[in-house]
Amino acid sequence: MTKYATILLLGLVLFAGCYLLLCRKEKLSLPAAALSLPFQIVFALLFAKITYLLCFFDPWSIDEYWFEDNFLSFNPREFSIVGGAAGLYLGLRLSLRLMHQKKGRYLDAAAPAAAFLLGVIRFAESEQGRLGAGPLLPEGSWLARFPLGLSNEYGEWFFSVFFLETVTAFVAGLIFLGWKGAHEGRRFEYTAFYLALTQIFCESLRAISLKWGFVRIEQVLCGVFILVLVFYHNLKTPGTLKRFLPSLDILGCIGIIVFVEFALDKFPIPDVVCYIIMLLALTGMACLEHFSVRRSESGAGNREKICQ
Repeated sequence: MTKYATILLLGLVLFAGCYLLLCRKEKLSLPAAALSLPFQIVFALLFAKITYLLCFFDPWSIDEYWFEDNFLSFNPREFSIVGGAAGLYLGLRLSLRLMHQKKGRYLDAAAPAAAFLLGVIRFAESEQGRLGAGPLLPEGSWLARFPLGLSNEYGEWFFSVFFLETVTAFVAGLIFLGWKGAHEGRRFEYTAFYLALTQIFCESLRAISLKWGFVRIEQVLCGVFILVLVFYHNLKTPGTLKRFLPSLDILGCIGIIVFVEFALDKFPIPDVVCYIIMLLALTGMACLEHFSVRRSESGAGNREKICQ
């Protein structure tokens, strides 16, 4: 077994152990939690691969070897992290439905465990050449050491995006490990949101990513997820059409990020300035999401008082 596969296996063990321990702490059914694990893992792998294939589907390339060369290929560059996260969620939802279990508390238990799994997956990229690397570092940079940097056979050092993503994923996991919101499913929602937010920034730094031209696919998928999440809370908020303004603002922030990605490739704007603009847009998205959640919860509370 390669070192890369060993790290991934340890990540799955960490995910399963953390998930089961949290389920036990929340007094959830351990047999149901244990039976949901194969669903989550299989669906995560399946959707990670299917998302990649759909993004680069070419009907003219289909022949008798297509399935073996594409679907059965386990090249780490041919899997989508966002697709894998969606598969994990759908696998858990399906398994809980089959076992007639409510999903909210199980999702809350799975969220920090999934964050740790993402961190391990990203760390494993250190064994895949430049897959987890970013821009070339200046000669003599203090970052030119592992794990802050990655070197190649020519002695060049590159910024370790994989390490930044590992740290952010583990920080999110640790923050939400002990956090318990008033609403079931809220810990899962916040964990997924902040992982998507950090993924948008980190994906921009990656030298190798799933791309359509200058458009980075994982960034787009994360942006769509955040937009849908904010729109969902706006939909739950009572009021006029003004309640959807945060959704429009999210679209504006996404537009700014798209402009930044274009500017990094085409315009003579310093990269530092571009990334500061991106961070401001991401901060705005975080504020809009928090504002939308607070308003929807406040609206739900008011409806309950009226009903009483």
